[in-house]
Amino acid sequence: MKTLREKLFVSVGAILLIVALLNYFISEMWVRRELEKTGHIINENIENINKDLRNFFSFVVSYQVVYDAAELDGLSKIIAEQVSPQTAVNPWKLLSRIASFNPEIAFVQLGHQVVSPETGNLYFPRWTSIEGMLWVEIPEKRALYVALPFSESPTHYLLFDAKLLQEVLPSSDTLSQNLVRAKENLQKASSANFVAFPNDDLSFSWRDSIKKLFQALVVYETRWVEKMSLIQDLADKQIEKFPIPLAGVLMIDKTFDDGACVLTEEIFLSSSIVVDPAHSSETSLPFLLLRKNGETNVLDMARLFRFSDGSNQQMAIGFSISSLVSKIATLVKRPIIITWEGEPLAFDQEGNAFDPKKELALTDLSSAKSLSWQGKNYLPQQIDLEELQLTILTPESEALATTRFLQAMRKEISFKITLSLIVAALISFVIALLLLNNISKKFTQPIVCLSHASEELGKGKHEGLILPQLGKRHDEVATLTHSFEKMVGALQDRDKIRGVLNKVVSKEITEEILKGEIELGGEERVLTLLFSDIREFTHFSEHLDPKDLIGLLNAYMTHMCRIIDETHGVVDKFVGDEIMALYGAPLALPDHPVKAIEAALRMIQDLRAWNSERKKLGAPIFEIGIGIHTGLVCVGNMGAENRLNYTAIGANVNLASRLCSVAEPMQILVSEATYQFPGVQEHFHFQQLPLSTLKGIDHPVPLWRVVQT
Repeated sequence: MKTLREKLFVSVGAILLIVALLNYFISEMWVRRELEKTGHIINENIENINKDLRNFFSFVVSYQVVYDAAELDGLSKIIAEQVSPQTAVNPWKLLSRIASFNPEIAFVQLGHQVVSPETGNLYFPRWTSIEGMLWVEIPEKRALYVALPFSESPTHYLLFDAKLLQEVLPSSDTLSQNLVRAKENLQKASSANFVAFPNDDLSFSWRDSIKKLFQALVVYETRWVEKMSLIQDLADKQIEKFPIPLAGVLMIDKTFDDGACVLTEEIFLSSSIVVDPAHSSETSLPFLLLRKNGETNVLDMARLFRFSDGSNQQMAIGFSISSLVSKIATLVKRPIIITWEGEPLAFDQEGNAFDPKKELALTDLSSAKSLSWQGKNYLPQQIDLEELQLTILTPESEALATTRFLQAMRKEISFKITLSLIVAALISFVIALLLLNNISKKFTQPIVCLSHASEELGKGKHEGLILPQLGKRHDEVATLTHSFEKMVGALQDRDKIRGVLNKVVSKEITEEILKGEIELGGEERVLTLLFSDIREFTHFSEHLDPKDLIGLLNAYMTHMCRIIDETHGVVDKFVGDEIMALYGAPLALPDHPVKAIEAALRMIQDLRAWNSERKKLGAPIFEIGIGIHTGLVCVGNMGAENRLNYTAIGANVNLASRLCSVAEPMQILVSEATYQFPGVQEHFHFQQLPLSTLKGIDHPVPLWRVVQT
């Protein structure tokens, strides 16, 4: 059985647990919703940032194209006004100087003569000197050259193909021998000292430091200036007649520690780039040109113009959009596809061109959601430049990195917040339980104490009850305790009254008195009366001290009254040594004659046993006579209002008393009415006595003696 405190603790604890769980679920749901909302906002902001970056790239590319177009337009006007084809100027030198005007110029074409700095590489070759002849090898070209010095400069050399030179001078055994020796020496030479470094190998990222970016730009500018200088030197010699074609020009320092060269075949192109420039009716505006450069296509922005003398001579200057996109790809470290009139050109993150149709199996770039290239998945981000379209391929892992990071961060934050909420809820729950324990103890301890007191009170224990210590409390518990205390006091007083009454009257009468329902007057009722007194009591009392006599009489009365109580009789009164008992009043008793005779037999039996003990002690013994009669009497409360006595009166009372007076010692006499009462003869044995005349009775009375077994 659970105590009130346990029930209160469990009930309130369950409520607190439910509240904690609801608080957790509501908070967790709210946090998750807010995190998702924040995640969407961050994703939108990131998308806006990416959109701004794409717009920025669009602006940069558009600005660069427009800027270079304007610059080329201005340059073409200056050249058209100041230069004439009839001028005695080396055309190759003129073209090379125009090409060196801007490093972004892809080509300059005069008629069918084309100079393209873009296609020319700046090489750093290896060389060896045999008998005063300088042999030069460019590993990237797998070619061997003979270097002849300029007459004007000791640091500049003209390069001639060794094989062609050997064909022109077939009779020169020395040259053949030196060629063999040069190959052997160059095979032994270290290629680490001089390595080809084309200008488009320079790459850097926008993530690099400012210092690194600046250094890369300085190196790029220096090499461009060095290459332009070699191109101009090469152009000066291009018109001179040599036995074999001029292969290139080499410039070295005095210590032979470093050197660089360019090749004629890469700088001065043999075929025209602009085949039919007349397709552009507006020569003052730039137009786009898709040309073949090696194995890949190149997109240029070309500017055409005619000379001021009105001749049909035209000059074309081209700016490479492909080169610009290649550098952007190098900068952003991502592949980029440029599309013009449905023709895609692609550059990897290193700036190298590749064919997107073959490697990407590209059909419709505008509808592609993702692309696979070299084992990686890419998400296309398109930048529309009206006539051009740039598509930046972002690795899917990088494109989704932010989203995944946000998701992971959201999960981590949600987990940490959830864990914090759980820990906080558990801590709060434990603290609440501890507080609840103290509060429940404070509130329930008085009730528990009252419960124990009530339990003891229910067992009949009215003394020594422990009641709660209230202190300064004035609540309902205090009121209940005070009421309980008053009730206990009243019960204690009632017990005292009951104890006193029980010594004066029977328990039944005592209960009626305590109920407060006793009134003056009586009622007629058939009941059985039992009288007993001690034989020769007057003679017996003369030889005893009054104090001892009273003690002996009290002991006798105690024995007899106990038997009367146990047989449901009521001791009406004591008259000296005489006892008057009622059976059937005030409580109804169906077999009251049987109970009265049973009590009489037990009284005789008990007295004999007691006499036997007293005889052994040498104490005097005494005997009693008992008379029993059943009849109609008047019973009730008689006396004054402030002093009552519950008793029975009437002729039948006198008859019972007279039966007791004529009974011999240790004899039980019953009247005819008692003898004839249903059930009496079935329980006891009787002996009929002669009719007897009793004092105060007008006619003889039949008597019956109870046979004692």
